[in-house]
Amino acid sequence: MGTPAPRGPPAPPRAPADAETPPLPLPGGRRDEVPRVPRTTRPRHRGAAELTGASARLQGARRAARQSLAAALEGSRGVECAICLEAVLEKERAEDRQFGLLECDHPFCLPCIRDWRAQLASGASVDDAVRTCPLCRTPSHFVCPSTVWPSSREQREEIVQGYTRRLAQIDCRHFAFGDGACPFGTSCFYRHAFRDGTVAEKAVRTAVGDDGVRVVNPIKASDFLGTDAARRVLRR
Repeated sequence: MGTPAPRGPPAPPRAPADAETPPLPLPGGRRDEVPRVPRTTRPRHRGAAELTGASARLQGARRAARQSLAAALEGSRGVECAICLEAVLEKERAEDRQFGLLECDHPFCLPCIRDWRAQLASGASVDDAVRTCPLCRTPSHFVCPSTVWPSSREQREEIVQGYTRRLAQIDCRHFAFGDGACPFGTSCFYRHAFRDGTVAEKAVRTAVGDDGVRVVNPIKASDFLGTDAARRVLRR
């Protein structure tokens, strides 16, 4: 028989399955503490917080706008038109429950003031029928529709500016993206833009004659807005 191969040193005894794993050695020889891995500090992501804050501000602004509108409507109840003497917000037809704002502080419903200014078609002068208040003769170049009666000059200006901004987003039908010509020139409230989106510069129409350069038949949009002819054109 051959000589058996020499065996190596005996294997260390195995620890029971439920035995605790000895701690890892630490620098300095201490074995009674396990090193703690420091938690990585990550920069806080502000996107969600910023969006939440912006949403809250937007909701707050909308809430304030609703409250302001409700207060304005409440303050407008009982305001009577100076022409028909009816409470504007209590008119029978819903489309007639609008104010027509002028430069003065006299209240009118939109249908009455438009009819007054439409007298231009029956032969009245521009100054009497179109540009002035029926009561105080204060010049007003156009009528601004409004669902509320403004309680202050600042609120009136805000309503008028909002109205003109909305008109500026509507393409002028006379300009027709450059294919036509707007007779109102610089006084037109609507947008003059070409088909590529380029906004055209509004210029005054002039002509050269023996007496020099003169403006050709200036027509103001304020003379046209609110008249029956204007409504017929805008419905096309």
